[in-house]
Amino acid sequence: MRARIRKERDDFVAGVFDAAGLALLRVRVQRSYQPQELAALVEPFLSSQAVDAVPLAVPLPAAEQAAPTTLSPANGEGEQNMAPAPPRCPKCGDEMVLRTARRGDNQGQQFWGCPNFPRCRATMPYEDAYPVGQERYRAEV
Repeated sequence: MRARIRKERDDFVAGVFDAAGLALLRVRVQRSYQPQELAALVEPFLSSQAVDAVPLAVPLPAAEQAAPTTLSPANGEGEQNMAPAPPRCPKCGDEMVLRTARRGDNQGQQFWGCPNFPRCRATMPYEDAYPVGQERYRAEV
């Protein structure tokens, strides 16, 4: 039973590789392999003609090539679209995490909490985190 299933799987894999135009190297199962033996098995597939026939990269469609990539703030581009970094914890100095109160009088309101909770229990009201006029950070839900 296992041999039949294994044979079907091997035939399927061989068909997929053949349809894709790829070489399939089969190696007998052993407890260990000598690197020189494996190199001798692989070397015929690595001839210069075989390597030249394989494209190094798949070309992108024209629409994707024209699409802009993410701008890095290192060169000064895109800074106007970036939200400021979360505030630092006043007790331990780690970047605070934007959280939402689940119960109590402040249920549904956002606040900044230390990621080191429960070791550090520092919190900060969401409104007090940034100076007036500075864009606020919004947690993505």
